[in-house]
Amino acid sequence: MDPSFASRPLRVALVAIALGSGLPPSAATGQSGTGWEAGRPAELKPTLEPDETATRHAPRAKGADRLEADPSADTADYTLRPPHVVYDGRAFGPETGLPTHLATIEAPPPDAICLDETKRLWACGLQARAALNRLIRGQTIACTAVAETATAVSATCTISGQDLAGLLVAQGFARLKDGASSPAQEQARQNRIGLWNGGWTLR
Repeated sequence: MDPSFASRPLRVALVAIALGSGLPPSAATGQSGTGWEAGRPAELKPTLEPDETATRHAPRAKGADRLEADPSADTADYTLRPPHVVYDGRAFGPETGLPTHLATIEAPPPDAICLDETKRLWACGLQARAALNRLIRGQTIACTAVAETATAVSATCTISGQDLAGLLVAQGFARLKDGASSPAQEQARQNRIGLWNGGWTLR
């Protein structure tokens, strides 16, 4: 009888034990194999779990992280995603659709010319529009409608949880309607920033 035949059941048993312990069959039988050292497995490259792979590579909607970070978006009537069209210092909108006017503030028209404190002329309307554009560029805007007409929506809006109108007021490129005031507006007036540099004097 072939001696190797007599030992075959023992070798099969050893292979089964090795497989159950994570060792290669060659470790149990004494044979060498590629990638393994005697008696221990070679290092394996780490792999991602299926759910981790999906998380890392799943596509995200443009601006979704900013919208999720904005708590006011949960109660907003509508949201506007970039790109935005800026019409003047308080009006903006999508490339197609109704523009949104910030309801609580007033700003100079885009062609407005103002006088500064030295009586020099400057393009305050264009500067106010540029200030709004800087704030909302690339941002998702969450808005709550106050009124709507056939040509525009009047609304209060936020970006990243901050009141958009309040940010413009703080920069001096807008002011509250109906003679109202706020600490941010008073500070802008005292510091003579934006249109307060000339006391909101338009030509």
